[in-house]
Amino acid sequence: MMRTFVIGALLALGGAGLAQAGELRPLSAQKLCLSLEDSTGAKPDGVPLVLKPCNGGPEQQFRKGLQDTLGVEERCVQMAGQPKAGQSTGGPPLVVGTCTGAFGQRWGISLDGRFVGQNFQCVQVQGKGQAGDAVAMADCRKRPDEVANQRWAVYGKL
Repeated sequence: MMRTFVIGALLALGGAGLAQAGELRPLSAQKLCLSLEDSTGAKPDGVPLVLKPCNGGPEQQFRKGLQDTLGVEERCVQMAGQPKAGQSTGGPPLVVGTCTGAFGQRWGISLDGRFVGQNFQCVQVQGKGQAGDAVAMADCRKRPDEVANQRWAVYGKL
């Protein structure tokens, strides 16, 4: 039986290492998981993250690492480019890269279930929460009716 944890409850984990993994599901589309776009073969730097139907595969198992990194398949989640202040949609997409602990690979977790990167940008589903939708950075929304595509749940443990 899978248990759902809102990401905000994970703040106490800090730098918990890479031992446990969990699926990241947008609250707006909980049958979909954050996933590597290409789940076959080698995972070079730059492979994008997208939404896919949850399958429990390694391409959907995320781990919290040291220095507040977030890893999948021995790579770290990072922004492909720099976010711009005031960018509400269409910011830099999320990709994977070699884990270095660089600023663009560090993630904070808000109490309401949002991943926050540099320049106070949040991870946001681009689109309507359908399979294949990209995930990118955008300004963290403030109004409750605007945050649905920025809130995430963890199935498993980070």
